[in-house]
Amino acid sequence: MKALFLISIFLLNFNGEKDPVCKTYSCLEKHKNQKGIVEGKLQVYTPNKSGKGAGHMFWDYEIVLNDSIAIPVIEKPRHHLDFKSFLGKRVQMKCTFYYGVVIGGGHPEAQAATGWRIDAENIVEIK
Repeated sequence: MKALFLISIFLLNFNGEKDPVCKTYSCLEKHKNQKGIVEGKLQVYTPNKSGKGAGHMFWDYEIVLNDSIAIPVIEKPRHHLDFKSFLGKRVQMKCTFYYGVVIGGGHPEAQAATGWRIDAENIVEIK
């Protein structure tokens, strides 16, 4: 009962309204750069096998959505979540569904990559 109560509170935003709960890529697209809840399986980041950046570990973790799309995950603020204890488990994360420059962008002449990233504020395991 205690866990159910915590998850219920976790899903409410500051206005008392329900945050969107995204389990698929199409849901993320509808809520670009908004706060919400993402649900999926947490795993170690899988680097690209080909192209620029092939084999490079840009992130440590990613979440695999119900439609098998994997999105990189970081924590905001940094170093406050213990992702390792959630590896291989189904989770929900209160987060921002960030879409924008995810690699580079610090220097005008540097190469940059635009894409999706989950900026996690909190994480809970779900069954």
